[in-house]
Amino acid sequence: MAVERVSSKSDMKSMTGDEIRAAFLNFYAQRSHKVIQSASLVPKDPTVLLTIAGMLPFKPIFLGHEDRPSKRAASSQKCIRTNDIENVGRTARHHTFFEMLGNFSFGDYFKKEAIEWAWELTTQVFGLKPRNLVVSIFQEDDEAEDIWRNVVGVNPNRIIRMGEEDNFWSSGPTGPCGPCSELYYDFHPELGDEKIDLEDDSRFIEFYNLVFMQYNRDAEGTLTSLAHCNIDTGMGLERMAQILQGVSNNYETDLIFPLLEKVVSLTGLNYHKLDEQNKISFKVIGDHIRACVHLISDGVLSSNLGRGYVLRRLIRRIVRHGRLLGINELFLTAIAQVAIELMKGSYPQLIERKEQILAELQREEIRFLETLERGEKLLNDLLLSKPIEITGDQAFELYDTFGFPVELTEEIAAENSVGIDLKGFHEAMDQQRQRAKDANTTIDLTLQDTIDKVVSELGVTNFLGYQQLEHSSNVQAIVVNGVSSNECNMGDKVELVLDATPFYGESGGQIGDRGLISNMSSEKLDCLIEVADVRCIHGAFVHSGVVKTGKLLLGDNVKTTVDGFTRRCAQVHHTSTHLLQAALKQIVDSGISQAGSLVGFDRMRFDFHSSRPLEIEELEKVEKLINIWISEGHSLHVSEMTIDDAKSAGALAMFGEKYGDIVRVVDIPNISMELCGGTHVKNTSEIGLLKIISETGIAAGIRRIEAIAGKPALDYLNDRDMIVKNLSELFKTQSNEIIERVSALQCEVKSLRKSLQIAQREVASSKALSLMSKRITIGSSQFIVHRLDNLSNEALQSAATTLLDELGVDSAVVLAGIPDLKENNKVVLVTAFGSNIVAHGMHAGKFLAPIAKLCGGGGGGKPNFAQAGGREPRALDDALNCAKDELSKFFQNFYSCR
Repeated sequence: MAVERVSSKSDMKSMTGDEIRAAFLNFYAQRSHKVIQSASLVPKDPTVLLTIAGMLPFKPIFLGHEDRPSKRAASSQKCIRTNDIENVGRTARHHTFFEMLGNFSFGDYFKKEAIEWAWELTTQVFGLKPRNLVVSIFQEDDEAEDIWRNVVGVNPNRIIRMGEEDNFWSSGPTGPCGPCSELYYDFHPELGDEKIDLEDDSRFIEFYNLVFMQYNRDAEGTLTSLAHCNIDTGMGLERMAQILQGVSNNYETDLIFPLLEKVVSLTGLNYHKLDEQNKISFKVIGDHIRACVHLISDGVLSSNLGRGYVLRRLIRRIVRHGRLLGINELFLTAIAQVAIELMKGSYPQLIERKEQILAELQREEIRFLETLERGEKLLNDLLLSKPIEITGDQAFELYDTFGFPVELTEEIAAENSVGIDLKGFHEAMDQQRQRAKDANTTIDLTLQDTIDKVVSELGVTNFLGYQQLEHSSNVQAIVVNGVSSNECNMGDKVELVLDATPFYGESGGQIGDRGLISNMSSEKLDCLIEVADVRCIHGAFVHSGVVKTGKLLLGDNVKTTVDGFTRRCAQVHHTSTHLLQAALKQIVDSGISQAGSLVGFDRMRFDFHSSRPLEIEELEKVEKLINIWISEGHSLHVSEMTIDDAKSAGALAMFGEKYGDIVRVVDIPNISMELCGGTHVKNTSEIGLLKIISETGIAAGIRRIEAIAGKPALDYLNDRDMIVKNLSELFKTQSNEIIERVSALQCEVKSLRKSLQIAQREVASSKALSLMSKRITIGSSQFIVHRLDNLSNEALQSAATTLLDELGVDSAVVLAGIPDLKENNKVVLVTAFGSNIVAHGMHAGKFLAPIAKLCGGGGGGKPNFAQAGGREPRALDDALNCAKDELSKFFQNFYSCR
């Protein structure tokens, strides 16, 4: 039974959101929990796009990859989830940004203490009455029921057993898992304890989840008890605020409602008198601005990829909903300042980064408004090409990229006699939703695959690649096709871990080395492995390759040989990135900082923060300066020192990168000094040459330069020289005259294309006039229904207009055809009605739609003119016969009634 959700403040302690957070953390701090600051929304875990749960920062501890900070911990972790973004504002509890309060035990206390403390916190600190609480447990967890019932004293009728889907947590098909117990708040305990349905969101809200991590599940599904059991809990701050503040949804708590009040001041609307749809827009703005503020604070900038796309999508949804509420000026920074003020106490970094947050929001808001204008232009351009319909992908691009509601696209298209593939649009939307779910739904605490388990057991590999390219090593682990093995044989795809290696493992933007691993005995080659990639995973170097010949056993001694050529190419490109950053700082802006890089064998990529594109002259100066440094032959000095000494010496560090106490410093005296673990040339003269290939924008405030150096640069210039020679021969001109020759040809093509269009219209008009003998006369009206193939959409429309002009205002024309008989895969239909026909109730769009449907298509248009398309050419003649019959009926009825 659905009931109105109301809670009485007299039943509990009224607390602000800040007070709830502080009370939770203080409660567990008093019980020897170390309070951990919220981690960034950008997680260390590369398998997860954003921090989506309170336990995510502790994943390496649960897996044994990092030492525990304490046996017990508590935190208030900021989180973002976008997998159900469409529900934000529509339900009482869905958010993109939320805070998860949690207490954790790493092999210390377990079920009894977790349950007792959860009950004590809930009833004594927060003052919730036992009659308002319901507990769920896993259906087989008798231990938990005994504690809730006999130790805590919960009413047995309010302990609900639930199945594995609801109350058994697992990190994946295998790995750590265990039952969980959840606390629910009952808004209407007067309805009794019988037939409690915890799925009834109007009566119950789950607010505290206790996970008892006590088992390990193997590949056969067998559960074995863990040697050390763990506790992982989560309490939604916004949900507890809703309960304690006695409001009907999370948005009306003091955590979010001040943001809605700011929207009220901008719109002049009365929130409490709004209909539900407008309230949704208020809630979307209040929710999303919190997410945006924290994402930008944690270093995320708008882009079309990954986290940047999440931020861009959230910002654009805010702007769209602001427009729906009538806000037509820039407003994001005004809302953001309220959000920062609300959360600065718990997140002081928001104040420190306020300027960057507001600048990014304003920049992206302006960019989106420009994008909306471009979207309007794109739609107009699409319509000018006279398409049969707007495809689903085009409609989705307008919606997703340019912020166009599909209803608006449909309306504008119909006004121009063009249909829209709504089925294709919804399919594209479904695909996007699935991508969002795939990126946000779970945290996998299993060791991903066998190699991760091996790495966790073996530890760090001794890297020797700075000094040598060959070494004799011992095989410590073999993984064949994803399965741990004692041997590998010819043809196997293998991953090896050695005790020491000269191979560089991918990190710091530099890709892993290539080379050979071989095993010799009695001067005979026993095994040869071609190494295609090397990854560094938690300090262990994993060599991936294929066994080309022979057999290798666990424990064998092998010879490791790095490919010297590809290593030199990587060194050339890595040192070039350092020179590039130094040149950008010297020529463009001393404040430029690195935002990412890729160091490959054949090219390099350098991303940097800049609010504008570089001028061609600037790029030329940057390239020239780098090549001067290369020709001057500067020696590189590499040393290790403490992080403090490195910073004092002026070494550059990559923002957001994690460094140890001892760091490696690569110094090119008087040019560049950076913290870097990559491989480099000994002298800049080894680079030989650098060529910048492109400079582009990849996100708001982020630019990317791609360049090549050394032999790849020479190969590139030789290829360009050959292209110029071939063009000179093709155009029969000198290389310095090629541009002028191409410009002349473009003008010629443009002129010919215009002449062709004129000729096509003349042909269409000629064909149209030849159809006058085909007209059918009923009373004083005439109409023509005919097929014309091999005419473009535009030509067919021109023909219909020409005929209608000849026939007069009491007439009608229906023309259809296959635009290209060779392809024979689609049809075009057009209808033109005279003004007197329209005045008597005929509508071209409504008339043509069912005719087009016979050809497997659709369309629409205005009362006097319509266009449609179809995908079944074989049905075209039948469709035209139907059109002829319908027009005949109309004119006969029209004249019989006069």
